[in-house]
Amino acid sequence: MRKLNTIVLVTILLLSSVVIFEFTKSTAYIGHDSILITSNKDFITQGWPGNGTYTNPYRIENISIKTNRNSAPIQIQNTTSYFIIQSCYIRGGGGEYPGGGIRLKNVRNGILKNNTCEKNDNGIYLWSSGSIILDNNTCKDNDRAGIWQVYSSGIKITYNILYGNGYAGLDIEGSSNTITHNYFGHNEGTGISIHLLTNGNSICYNEFRENEEGSIIISGSAQSGTSGNRIHHNNFISTNNEGSLVWDSSNNYWYDSINEIGNYWANYEVKYPPSTNNGSVWDTPYDIPGGDNKDEYPLVNPIPNLAPEFSDVSNDMDYQMIIIICIIVVSVCILILLVVIRMKKNKSLPPPEKYT
Repeated sequence: MRKLNTIVLVTILLLSSVVIFEFTKSTAYIGHDSILITSNKDFITQGWPGNGTYTNPYRIENISIKTNRNSAPIQIQNTTSYFIIQSCYIRGGGGEYPGGGIRLKNVRNGILKNNTCEKNDNGIYLWSSGSIILDNNTCKDNDRAGIWQVYSSGIKITYNILYGNGYAGLDIEGSSNTITHNYFGHNEGTGISIHLLTNGNSICYNEFRENEEGSIIISGSAQSGTSGNRIHHNNFISTNNEGSLVWDSSNNYWYDSINEIGNYWANYEVKYPPSTNNGSVWDTPYDIPGGDNKDEYPLVNPIPNLAPEFSDVSNDMDYQMIIIICIIVVSVCILILLVVIRMKKNKSLPPPEKYT
């Protein structure tokens, strides 16, 4: 019986260690110094794996970089080689204005995927770059924008979480991009801010929720080059139904004319009582404040499962912390095992003899 108990306890010990390690390693990173790459050659001299081709890009992955606002944790400029930055934790980025956690300047052929950028000046900053994919990143609690793009086109921004940033979830100037399936939530300014010379963007299938100054603000005019953006299949949700969810002072398209589908507006029934619909689209177009734009096909119900779910929990954990946790758990289990063995051993001893 004693042998069986020992086997059971040892098994529990091993399983506990494995479960804890597997649970934590998915959010673990290796600490690293700031990275500065100024040419294709730097990927090689710094020893990043890959060869810079489409099928085998240079890889920067599974690292944690924290700075004190004195520099950008990752900065890449003047490159054309293929690269990917993935599964990294970036915090405290600043430095030369505009500071950022990850800064790309005059860069082509990059992928940023599954990264967390928080508490930086800007989460991700792109200037004069193209053919970049931003996929499944979390940019939250940054001082200015989650993502800030200037004169950067051909950017695909998909399945990102842009939450709690000081100015905007996404700030766009002079750029044309595809922006789909992102979550813009609780930003202190706007979900998306669009400025001069920004046209031809496709903003579709996104979730906008509780952004303090509005979901999308488009400033400028058609003469200033801010026009021709297509915005449809989005959910605009706010508990402040008396305020404006969006603003557009230019000429843009707020519906899909081919499929006759617009956006979901949480304050529609407040603005247009009483309202009727055909089960999917309201009968009265939704007026976009700021100009003469309309959503001709406002949706009755929100579109489900547009964007990734967000949980406001930091996932900053490095391998050293995993080791500490595992050592503590293993030590506690060993201690329990030794106590149990000692107790059973004492019970098995014969009672002491009585002397008269």
